[in-house]
Parts: sequence; C-alpha cells; structure tokens
Amino acid sequence: MWRCGLSFRSAVVIPSVAIRSSSASAAFVAGDDTPRGTPSSSPQSVASARAALIDAIMQRDKEIFTLKRQHELSMLRVEQSQNRTLKDQTDRGLYFEQNCNVHTFDTISVGLYGQRNTMYHTLMVNRLRQLKIGMTFTVTGIIWAWLYNKYMLSDEWLYIAEPVHFMGATTNILREEKARREEEVERRAFMEKHTKAPAA
Repeated sequence: MWRCGLSFRSAVVIPSVAIRSSSASAAFVAGDDTPRGTPSSSPQSVASARAALIDAIMQRDKEIFTLKRQHELSMLRVEQSQNRTLKDQTDRGLYFEQNCNVHTFDTISVGLYGQRNTMYHTLMVNRLRQLKIGMTFTVTGIIWAWLYNKYMLSDEWLYIAEPVHFMGATTNILREEKARREEEVERRAFMEKHTKAPAA
C-alpha cells in the first residue's frame, strides 16, 4: 500500500511540475532565460521550477533505487532459503544413509544398473533370436534330409531307383521297370520250382 501511494504521489507530482515549468524547461533547453515566443518570466520562478523538477527526478530515482534494493534483498532471502532447504535435505539424507541403512545418493549407480540391465536384456533377446533361427534352420535341414532319404532314395519310387540307367520318358521307364520286375518274379518262381522238384 505504501509503494502504491508513493508511486501515485510521484506520478502526480511530476506532471504538475512539468506543466508549471514548461516555459522554464524550454528556456533551459534553449540555453537562455527568455525562451522564444513566450512571455518573459522572473528568474525566481524559473529557479523554483527547476529546483522542483530536480527534486521530483531525485525522488523518483530514490524510489526506483529503493524498489531495486528491496527486490535484491527479497531474491537474496529466497536464495538463502533454497540453500538452507538443500542443506537440510542433504543432512537428512546423510543421516538416514549413515544410521538407517537407506541409500539415498545412489542415483548414478542405480541409473547404471538399469542401463546394464537393459543392455543384458537386449543381448539376451538377441541371443534367443539367434538360437531360434539356428534351431529353425537345423530342424528344417533334418526334415529335408529325412524326406530326401525316405522318398527320393527309396526303391519304392520306380523312377528314382536307378536314375543312371533310366533313359526316355516316364512311361517307358515305368514299363521297363515293370517288365524287369515281372521277369525277376518269374525267374524266382522257376528257381523255386526246380529246387523243390529234386527234393520231392
């Protein structure tokens, strides 16, 4: 309230002084006591107006200096309060860390621990992915080898039994293989017949 009243009073004083001493200020700026285009005034009124203007300016400067000083003091008090708060928190943390086995200043180590955990987790996921890919390729190769040995190299598949000796179309190959098997069956039957006849 005092600041508002002081600033309002100074704001009121300055315009009034400026209005009353307009001729005096013009004369002061012009460099002589009798300004051009204005009636001559007494030296006493010019001096009083100049003194009043100087007093108003000094009063305003004093008020500004006082406000700046108050602001600096308030900021200093805020800074001191923050320093006291930080010191109190530091003392409390040290007390709890020393007497209660509570670690309050492990922020850096906790951050590094979390980063290390993240790195290990990433490495574990990468290794698991590599293991999964390796197992996939291994199982696929085993299945392909089993299918190849079961179906591609089996005697049951006639067009693959002897691929070097088979020439021509698939029908001719099947026909020749069928004739060969029939001849083999007939030969075995003939051999069995002739081997059983002497025994009888």
